[in-house]
Parts: sequence; C-alpha cells; structure tokens
Amino acid sequence: MAGLTFLDLMLADALAGGLAREQARRERPPPDNVFVIPKELRAWNQIKEACRKENMVFLMDITDGTSENCKRVDGVFFDMAREFDGLPFFLVKVGPFGTFDQLRQDLGGIQYTPTILIGFYGGENLKRVKYEGEGEIRIGLNTGRLKAQVKEFMEMRGKLKLVEHVAEGLAEQVSKDMSQREQKIRMEYEHKMKRELAEREEKVLKEAEDKKRLEEEEQKKRHEKIKKSAEIRRESRPQHLEELLKMDLDTASIKDMKAIMIKMGISPHDCFEKTDLKKKLLESVPELRIATERKGSISSRGSVSSMGSASGLNNLDSPLTQSMDDLNSKLTKEKQANVSLRQDMSSLQQQVDELKRQLDRKEVELGRKDTELSRKDTELSSLKQKVINSPQASSNGRPRPEPKPRTRSTDNGRVKELETQLLETRMLYTTSIEDYNVLRVIHDAKEEGMVLSVTCERPNIPTKGRVYAMKVLTNYFQTQTQTQVRTQFQTEYQVLCQLPSHENIIHMWAFFFDRANPDVIPQFRAVGRNARTMSLFLLMDQHSMSMNEQVSTLVDNRGPTPNAVVRWFKQLLEALKFLEQNCIVHRDLKLDNLLLSSDGNLVVSDFGKAILLDESFTIPYTHGAEVGGNNAHLCPEVLNAKPGPRKTIKYSKQPVWAAGVLAYELAGHPNPFEKGTIDQRGYSIDQLPPLNDTYCKHTRYCQPLPQAFSALVQGMLQPEASERPSLSDCLFRLKNVN
Repeated sequence: MAGLTFLDLMLADALAGGLAREQARRERPPPDNVFVIPKELRAWNQIKEACRKENMVFLMDITDGTSENCKRVDGVFFDMAREFDGLPFFLVKVGPFGTFDQLRQDLGGIQYTPTILIGFYGGENLKRVKYEGEGEIRIGLNTGRLKAQVKEFMEMRGKLKLVEHVAEGLAEQVSKDMSQREQKIRMEYEHKMKRELAEREEKVLKEAEDKKRLEEEEQKKRHEKIKKSAEIRRESRPQHLEELLKMDLDTASIKDMKAIMIKMGISPHDCFEKTDLKKKLLESVPELRIATERKGSISSRGSVSSMGSASGLNNLDSPLTQSMDDLNSKLTKEKQANVSLRQDMSSLQQQVDELKRQLDRKEVELGRKDTELSRKDTELSSLKQKVINSPQASSNGRPRPEPKPRTRSTDNGRVKELETQLLETRMLYTTSIEDYNVLRVIHDAKEEGMVLSVTCERPNIPTKGRVYAMKVLTNYFQTQTQTQVRTQFQTEYQVLCQLPSHENIIHMWAFFFDRANPDVIPQFRAVGRNARTMSLFLLMDQHSMSMNEQVSTLVDNRGPTPNAVVRWFKQLLEALKFLEQNCIVHRDLKLDNLLLSSDGNLVVSDFGKAILLDESFTIPYTHGAEVGGNNAHLCPEVLNAKPGPRKTIKYSKQPVWAAGVLAYELAGHPNPFEKGTIDQRGYSIDQLPPLNDTYCKHTRYCQPLPQAFSALVQGMLQPEASERPSLSDCLFRLKNVN
C-alpha cells in the first residue's frame, strides 16, 4: 500500500465504480418496448408484415446472448429502448432454427454478432442501416450517427403519417359526399318506385274493372238466356201439361213418361222405376197432383175442375224455373270466388318476385361504397410512395396540420395484435358475370363446375381486355344463397387469399358471388343445371395447358427431355416448400392440377382440398373426416390412419411422397400406385419400377435420367415417413443433378 500513489487510488476507485455501474445496468430488467422474437418462423413473418403495414420504425439486436461483447451491446440496446420508448425494439438470438436465416435474408444479409439494425418500411420498400460488431456500434453511438439515423427515420415516418392524415380527411370527405349522393339516389329511386307502383296499381285496378265488367256482361247474357229459356218453357208448358193430364200414368210406358218429363223440364235421371217417375211427376207438377186427387169425383164436377185448372195455368209460377235460377246463381258466385282467388295468388307471386329483384339491387348498392374505399386505399398507397421518394415533399411552403399524437403503447399494441388478418382482400362486391365476355369453356366438370376463358368488359376489374381463367364452383342441387356457397367452397379462396405471390403457384386476382346467367354462359342451359343457382367465381391467370395434356402430347411424339423433367420437378418442390413454410398442405396433387405457363414453368392450382395447419402438420381424424383427394397420390400413413376419438393424421411428409409419385408421371411413366398396381398401404421399396429414363411410345426416343434424380425419387417414396427426406433436403440434393 505504501507504493500506491493518490492517482492510482483514484483510478482504481473509478474502475470499480464503472464495473459496478456496468453490472447494475446488466441486471436491470429490459424495458416494456423490447420484444424477443421466438424461434417460430411464422412469428417473424407476422412481425415483418405488421411493420410493413403500419410503416413502423424498429430497431433490432442480433446477438448470441453468451459472449461478453454481445452482453455489453445488449445493455446499450436496452438503454436506447428506454430513450426511444415509443418505438418497438426486437431482440433476436442466433440459434439452431430457421428464424435467423430467414431474417438475415429479408434484411439484406447479416454477417456478424452483435449487430444493431435500424429499419423503416416506407411504402412497400425497406430502408435499413446496419452496425455490425461491437466496435462499429460503439463508433455509431459515440459519433451520434446511430441515434441521428433513428431520428431521421422517425421524421420520415412522421411525414408519411401526416400525408396519411390528410388523405384520410380527403377520404372521409369523399365518403361523406358519396353518402349524400347515395341518399339522394336512394330517395329518387324510392320516389320512382312509388310512382311506378302507383301506375301499376292503377293499371291493375283498371284491368280488374274491365274484367269485372266483362264478367257482369257475360253473366247478364247467361241470365237473359236462362230467362228466355224459362219463358219458352212457360209458353209451351200448357200444351205439354195438357198432354200429361191426358196420359194415364198407370198404363203409360216408362219411355213415354221420361219423354214428357224432359219436355216439362224435369230431370228423370235419378228415377229407375215407374213408381219413381210417377212420384216425381206428382211432386213437380201441382196440376197433375190436383187432377189425380179429383179423379174419383163426379165427371161433370171433374170436368169443371179440369177446365178451371187448365184456365189457371197462366197464373201459376213454375217451381222448376225458380230452382234452376237458384242453382245458376250459386254457380256464378263460386266462379267469381275462384277467379278472385287466382287473382290474389298471382298478385302475391308478383310481389315475391319484385322483392327478390329489389334485394339483389340492394346488395349491389351496398357493395359500391366498399369498392370506392378500396380505390381510395390504392391512391393513398401511391401517394405515400411519392412522399418517400420526393425530397421536396415537405418544403412546399404550405402549412400542414399537426399529426395526431401517438402514445407509447400504440405501435407496441399493433405488434402484439399480429393474429388479426383480413382474408378476403380480393373480393369484388360490385361485379357480376355480366361484366365478363366468355370466350370458350376450358374444362367442364358437369355438377362440380367449370373453367372458362374470359375477358373483362369493365375497367379495373382488374384489367380490361386481358384474358383470364374463371373457375365457376356451384352445387346445382343444394346451394341457393351466397352464404351457403361461401361455406361450401371457402377453402378454395381462403387459402389463395392468405398466400403471398409465388411464380409456381396459381395467382388469384379476385373472386365474387353471383347467380350464373345462361345468356352469358350458354352451358348453364344444359339439363340438370339451375341457372338461378348462386355460384362462386374465381378470377385467375390463364395458362397454356395442364401438365397432363403436355406430358401426353410429348409421350405421343418424342417424349419429355430429362432437362425438362428435372426443371419441372424442381419447380414443383419449390412450390411445395413455399406452401410448407405457410403451413399449407395441398392434398390433391395430380397432373390435372399442375399447369404449364406460357414461358414453360410449372404452376400448382386447384386448392379445393387444401388445408391450413399448425407447425405440427397434424389434424384430428374423426369418422366422416376427409383425408384428401385421389388415393393414388396419398402416402401410406394417411391411408392407414383409422378414425376415432383422439385419433390424428400427420401430413408433414405427405407432400414429399406425392411429389415422388408425380416424378414418374412427369417423366411419362404411369403412376406405380394407380389401378391397384402396387398397394401403398403396405409395400417395399424393391417393388417400385425403376425410373431410369423418360418414357415415349417410340422407344428409340427414350432418354436416360440422371442417377442422382432416380435415387432421390426412390428415397422420397420410402414407406416409412421417418426415412423420407424433407423438402429442403430434396431441393439441396437436386442442385447437383444435371
């Protein structure tokens, strides 16, 4: 101690204090705006998408978490997070998983740890500044460049949000104007409908009055005819009555009695015996009854009575005429009631049809506002990009309104709400099948739907005049409403809406629901198809042909070349790898669902059987659950699975096995598991036919395939899933195949 100077003591004290402060800083807990990115690849993809969508400024610390220099940089990173508490800070630990590799690729390459990266999504492009290594980070801190860069990005974001605020105000004003215009149009439409309804009611009333007048005239004519007939019978009645009185009913024949009854207007059809005829005559003709009662009296008195009866015939009213008048009156009333009932039913049916038409028009009108807002969002994105690229954007001399104040938890809350996704960003609400011109039918699957070649007749849906493929999905015997179609075929458009763009996967531009019009699609006039059935329409890129057609054509000629087979197979694996990264399994891979683009590339299509899974690629398997498409392309573990409570199916190696089967078909060979050739539920690898060359009907054109390619396909078709390579391994091994 005697050898130490005062200066040495001061230096030792300062060193001890510095170490203590460093230790205290390390032991402080990280601030609330620091988030640790987990190892799941989906988490990084969601964070990246949220940063792009919200135009966020973020800082990222890439560290191994163990070395001393990384620990020191972690402390500096936490201090900056406390200073810029309104920004999200992400901590990425390098380890044996895929997140760091994907992150390094997305952020432009990271070579060393520790590294601090400052990022900002201006529009769709990422602006980034990297400080790699502790020395470079210290220099950036000491010179102030690091913090200055953070502030510069924050100012750029403030300008962007200011433009967004102004654009939102414009959009709100446009929406308000649209609402007022829509209200005005609705009022005019209602006034027009009321006027047309009044005119129709007046027309109906006039037609009803004319019809009633005609019926009254016809009824009047019938009454006059009946009255005239009754007068004729009344005039001829005395003659027939005299003939009846002279007839001896006891000795007269049945034929004569019926003839006189018909002349008197009395129906004899319900009388079968002579006594019945006599009884009915006595009941219907009072004069005959009186004459019969007086028949036993004195002849002179009888003669006088007969003369008195005959002289009084003209003063008696016929009961038969009155009965017929009553029957005709009842019949007329029944006919009038039936006519009124038919009119009411016809009126109700017309009202139902009118309500259906009004409902369809309202659905179209309600979708117009959403379409307009979508167009404004596109204009807003374009305006954002112009502001980022123009250095004079903020120096035009005009006063700008202050942006809305942001709280500390605004951006952090957006990061934590990453699971909220809008699946139907490509749905068209105001279009219909009438907006397209059908060129031809590419494929007609009868009850399952069809694929059409169409051009768009309306601008911006999405491109007027361009040729598209339109897939029509419907169930002609069940689906009647948009909700039913939406539920039945939701997998078809939900998967394609979630998938980012990829060159080897079919691109869906838009989709909409409409009732198929046979005037636009004449095939809907076929027997068994209901033209008013609601259908789902998917607008996609049109490609040259299916791989089934291409391979069949090549087999009939010179056969596929080995280079083409290897290239198509590599593109198929890249598409399946991309689906695997997004936790999607196709489940219906076959040559008919693989398309060939105009530049000769393979494209995967038809996602009707696809399924979205978690990272375990496992689903419950209960009775009635669907396992996928055709059995010839399903792996052994899927076909051998037994349904039941707590039973599951694992699809992690299904794409690898299906791709191995398709390798045979791409080379022109038949599927080795089709038509019961080999049962994939239980087989050995030695049973598989060799895949040494391409197939052609003219054997002299068959060409040998690379041995490495054949060995890879054989490994992909191993019966045990654990023995098959992953898609990443397949792509790596395929790089060395020539």
